[in-house]
This record gives sequence, C-alpha cells and structure tokens, in this order.
Amino acid sequence: HDIELEEVIQMEMRRIAPGSVFKVIAAAYGLIGMVFGVLVGLFRFNGMGSFVGGPAMGLLGGLLAGVAAGLMGALFAIVYNVIAGIIGGIRIDLVE
Repeated sequence: HDIELEEVIQMEMRRIAPGSVFKVIAAAYGLIGMVFGVLVGLFRFNGMGSFVGGPAMGLLGGLLAGVAAGLMGALFAIVYNVIAGIIGGIRIDLVE
C-alpha cells in the first residue's frame, strides 16, 4: 500500500480505560508468570536452591505477579489520563 494515495486520519488518544488495561495486562503477565512459575517448581533449577511449594507455589506466584502488573498498568492509565487532560494525548496517524 502506498500511504500517499490513502487518506491519513490523525487522531488523539485522550483517555485509556484503567479497568481495560488492568484485565489485559493482568491476564498476559499472569499467564506468563504462572507458566514460568510452574516450570520453576517442576525443575527447581539445580544449583539455585530448592523452590519451596513446588508447582502450586509457582502458579500462585504467577497469579500474584499478574495482579500486581495489572494494578501498575491501571495506575499508568490513570496517570496518563490526568496528563492527557492537561497537555493532550498521544497523537497517531491512521490510514483508512
């Protein structure tokens, strides 16, 4: 596609929904954290000491990491919204 032949629409992202950010980031980080945590629990990485609780604790740790990451993402969205309200949001060019 030749961008010069297409209509470019400039838009501004003024608000990010904190709840939406929370659920997407919590799910992504939680899934990755749980998989990694279970693997650590199963293999216990020889030479790095034992992992107390095995796979179950790895699963719980990954879940908690997901919730913590989700909270940080939601906090970012809230701060972004305040800043975007004062100085304007991120501008992006979209092509139809």
